[in-house]
Amino acid sequence: MAQMRVKDQDLIVEQVVSKIEADKLAEFKAREDVQAIQSVIDTRIDLIQQLYYTYKEYEQNIKDDQKEFLAQYGVSEADFDKYDDSFMVRRQLKMADQLVRDYKISGVPAIIVGGKYFVNASSAGGEEHIFGVVNHLIELERKALKK
Repeated sequence: MAQMRVKDQDLIVEQVVSKIEADKLAEFKAREDVQAIQSVIDTRIDLIQQLYYTYKEYEQNIKDDQKEFLAQYGVSEADFDKYDDSFMVRRQLKMADQLVRDYKISGVPAIIVGGKYFVNASSAGGEEHIFGVVNHLIELERKALKK
């Protein structure tokens, strides 16, 4: 019976050691997982930062292009800067954005005539026909207004 107790004790000790080793292994694995997750997060943060700075550079290039384009029509850089981020311009952009959503515009060219007719390349039978269709619809609207 004493020998049985020793075997039982050995078995218990072995189980405890296995449990401790498993816990340490799990802790080590958890640390590895945390490090791997941190590495992924760091990589994503780097990517987000790169995208942000690329966007900011792109945004500045667009503004420079807009300034250059409008300068051809007598708009000074000072006037552009003054009105670019004004309440009026933001409001008009918000309204335009809402119209795009309301009309479910998914591509260009797309023209709305009289708030009634939506014309794009597909509905006009090809890009070459868009302006013919638009002009026809404008004439219909003009006639309707005269009545």
